[in-house]
Amino acid sequence: MTPQNSICADEDTFRDLVENCPDVIQSVGPDGRYLYVNQSWVNLLGYSRSDVGEMNLFEVIAPDCRKECEERFRRVLQGETLRNIETTFLDAAGRRIKMTGSASCRMVDGEPVATRGVFRPADSVANSTCADDASSDPVVVCSWCWRTREPDGSWKSTGEQIDRRLVGKISHGICYQCADKALADLENPR
Repeated sequence: MTPQNSICADEDTFRDLVENCPDVIQSVGPDGRYLYVNQSWVNLLGYSRSDVGEMNLFEVIAPDCRKECEERFRRVLQGETLRNIETTFLDAAGRRIKMTGSASCRMVDGEPVATRGVFRPADSVANSTCADDASSDPVVVCSWCWRTREPDGSWKSTGEQIDRRLVGKISHGICYQCADKALADLENPR
């Protein structure tokens, strides 16, 4: 049984994977209100889950990034998938956290239902690869499909990464395509 099949077959395992993924995962309605955030989002940003239910996406975006974020949000709601987004979130104490990630939209009958975003602090992305000693840095592996994240943010087969690095530490994450599937499953419980 492949990892993808076993995760799809067990909703509890799948939910545990998304909730405990080190990446910040969020789903936002077309009105900008949060529909879902995972535990990493709560831990990093410091808002309570009850606060999040009343919050708008733009409340956690730094003021100098909001205009660009609004434009990206509009594009995502039109069905465009955006990769390698760089923006700055504000935590509950008002501290700025530079983030990088991706966003896509779940559409039903051609209408946007929910955006999906997967982010991580930009410093963790910058520190996840090192040209001088690539074998000492962790390999970020999608827990769903087992592809690995490259320095440019793209996802490649694990075999390519193993061939290039041969040895090294491994870390888990979730690639953009699998995050889209994960959030779709969470948004549509069976």
